Amino acid sequence: MVEGSETPREMAMQTDRFLLKVILNHPAHRTQWEADQAEAKIKREIFEGKYDIAASGKEKLKHFIVRDYLPWTKINKASFRNEESRSKMILERLGSKSFREITPEISRNSN
Repeated sequence: MVEGSETPREMAMQTDRFLLKVILNHPAHRTQWEADQAEAKIKREIFEGKYDIAASGKEKLKHFIVRDYLPWTKINKASFRNEESRSKMILERLGSKSFREITPEISRNSN
């Protein structure tokens, strides 16, 4: 996939995977076994309903990009200016939608 061609949903999924990596690579997890145990615990808690999964996805894309994604790109990506430009185009088309409202069809048809 060409860099920057990800849909907002794919970007959100990448963010979720990134956050999970941060949790699992926490300094408290010194071994792969400890990281595996932490991952199993998180999955068990999700299954048991500890987290409000029903509420997830209600956040507006604009809030996520402005609050989380753009500040992260300024720190971690040399191409953050490109990300700012892409984000503006994405926000013009999809910024008012929540993550749940964004589907492949909507992102393709928003041109």
